[in-house]
Amino acid sequence: MKGALATCVLLVLLAAPAWAQLKVVEFKDGRPALIGTVTESADSYEITTRNGKQTVPIDQVASISDYVSPREEFQKRLSALKGDDASGHYALAQWAYKQGLLEESRAELRAVLTLQPAHENARLLLSVVEKALAAQKEPGLRPPGTATSRPDRLGDLGWQLMSPEDVRRIRRAELRRGDRVTIEFRNDVLRRFVDAQVIAGRYRDYADARSFYSQSQADQAVQIMEEMPEAQAFQNDIIIKGDPAFMTVFKRNIWPMIGGRCGAPECHGAAKGAGHLKLFNGPVQDDRVYYTNFYILDAYESGQKRLISRNLPLQSLLLQYGVGSTEPGMMHPGGKAAAFFNVGQYDTVLNWISQVLVNPRPTYNVDYRPPAGEPTRNSTLSLGSQAASQPASRPASRPASRPASRPAPPPPAGSLWTK
Repeated sequence: MKGALATCVLLVLLAAPAWAQLKVVEFKDGRPALIGTVTESADSYEITTRNGKQTVPIDQVASISDYVSPREEFQKRLSALKGDDASGHYALAQWAYKQGLLEESRAELRAVLTLQPAHENARLLLSVVEKALAAQKEPGLRPPGTATSRPDRLGDLGWQLMSPEDVRRIRRAELRRGDRVTIEFRNDVLRRFVDAQVIAGRYRDYADARSFYSQSQADQAVQIMEEMPEAQAFQNDIIIKGDPAFMTVFKRNIWPMIGGRCGAPECHGAAKGAGHLKLFNGPVQDDRVYYTNFYILDAYESGQKRLISRNLPLQSLLLQYGVGSTEPGMMHPGGKAAAFFNVGQYDTVLNWISQVLVNPRPTYNVDYRPPAGEPTRNSTLSLGSQAASQPASRPASRPASRPASRPAPPPPAGSLWTK
């Protein structure tokens, strides 16, 4: 998390006279860290970054540490690694790539492939790094971060992901009233909807449609889909151009917690993920990667309990696995003590499931079929909808397990979500 922000602020802050005073502020709820100067008051910190000043309560801050340059940080991390730690060298290669340390990343990836020649994510990232290094030497090639086509960016990963059309279907299905997102209404679908409502007698005349036209785009789209759920021609003419709230939160808060642990190459990020659960955590993250991972997590079921349970949010296996539950039916397969959520992270995930996701779970009607991964007894991918047995905002039961107010430090990386 710290490294991901370093490149963003480096050029802006490099000339600052108080370089040695720059701090990295980490938060308890898992939100992205901030880099800047920090001033402490009685009950808050004032953090000055390249984007201005922010004031945050002290009790929201997990840690404050000195900022060091990417190369210094790389050497520090490298010296702490064992020579035969393939997953550690791969994680360092990922980090170095994000910092723009391409030579260092390439060296680490070659070390990983020496240790594990079949490491698919290392091969994929090495291909990306080699192209980026070539682009530095040949002006005609694109450097990393510039616009290019989706297939080129995703490379060998692309064929394993859902299609852009499937992404659009999930966006439509998960859209909620109040979402702030741009929508393209094609083929005069708003007028066609009003015509259909007048013909059906729901509007007495066209004047009754004024309230419909006065709504936001998201509210108009949701009303069309709610009142004409079987009219596929209407649905297909509603194109969601950005991420509804469910995916904005998933990208910003949920996936960073899950991807680094569960999506590690030795766990569910392996070529064949354990327990019918294969996740994609390669070097390139775009909409197809995020939506595919969300769809797979949302479809996962073990022993008739779902990883993400919208009708019983507190019973979601994602939460129970995350806090290391010992309740029958809630324990991580293989008896792993998978306690990687602290209190703030637990509440962030619970709020996302109970308050942000559409309830009941919609049927997406996508063409994508997730990879099954390695089988584990009673685990499967359930792609149907969930009935709503209670309001999303009021979970009926208390959690089987919840982290204590002062959670223990997380276990070493790579120890979770294994076969």
